Parts: sequence; structure tokens; C-alpha cells
Amino acid sequence: MTTIPANIPLSMVSGLQAGPAVLIEAYKKHSAELLALEASQEKLVALVLATYSAGATIVAGLLEKTAALHQVRWPLVALALLIGAFTIYTSQGRNRARRLTRQFLVRVEAALDFYRAGAYLADAPLYDPAAYVAFPSATFLNHGYWIAIAAGVAFIATLLLF
Repeated sequence: MTTIPANIPLSMVSGLQAGPAVLIEAYKKHSAELLALEASQEKLVALVLATYSAGATIVAGLLEKTAALHQVRWPLVALALLIGAFTIYTSQGRNRARRLTRQFLVRVEAALDFYRAGAYLADAPLYDPAAYVAFPSATFLNHGYWIAIAAGVAFIATLLLF
């Protein structure tokens, strides 16, 4: 994620009638928020994967005691489903917030003329507009939580098959 350095000279900001310093501060704030959203999503997926891994360890220990496994099978299935539902719910909320934050950042970038040729570089824009068009469709950010869901499905399948 690219952020504007704190020491950017206001003379570099062109095309603005008023408020470039406000835009720069908003950009810094929202770029930090975007990083925080992405980091929290990564932590959620890691936590869910660790939870399923711990559950798999418990199930592996109970495989020798079939009666004990049958006693905890359905509560573990219910727990896995609840964890999966929570993961989907929170991930979708974070994804919406991330997309809105990213859209705001792009609007600020446009207001700062980052996409206009000649504003900062002699013959090219500072940011390539084609790269922006490709960025919002990056599904690895929108659907990264599916790895945790796949682990949950595998965990439930293991419970039901043994």
C-alpha cells in the first residue's frame, strides 16, 4: 500500500483549489485504516485455521476411542459451523469496509492528480490508471477467507466420516 510521506511539499500537489493538506491527512488516515483492515482479516483467518487445527488434533486423539468421538461429534460439527458462519460474516463486513476505504483513497489520489500525466512525472502519470482498474477485482483480498471455510468443511467431513 502506498502512502504519502509526511514531508511532501504542498507545491507538489497540483490541480487543487483548496485543502491539499486536508486531503493528504485524510489519505494518510485512510491508508492506515486500510492496512489495519487487511491485517485484521489475516489474523481472523489465521485464528480460524488454528482453531480447526486444534479441533483436528482432538479428533485424532479420539479416533482410538470411537465411543468418545461419537459423543462429541455433533457438538464439534455445530461449533465448526458457527465458526464458519462467524468467519463469513466478519470477512464480508471487512471486505465492504476495505472496498469503501480503497475507493476513498482512489478519489483522493485523483484529486491530488496522481493519475494525470505531467502532474508529477514529465511524460507519465504518477500512478498508472490501468493498474487501478485491475486492483478492485483482486479476488484474493475479497475471498481470502474461503481457505478457512475449506478447512472447516474438511474438519466437518472428518467428523462425519469417522
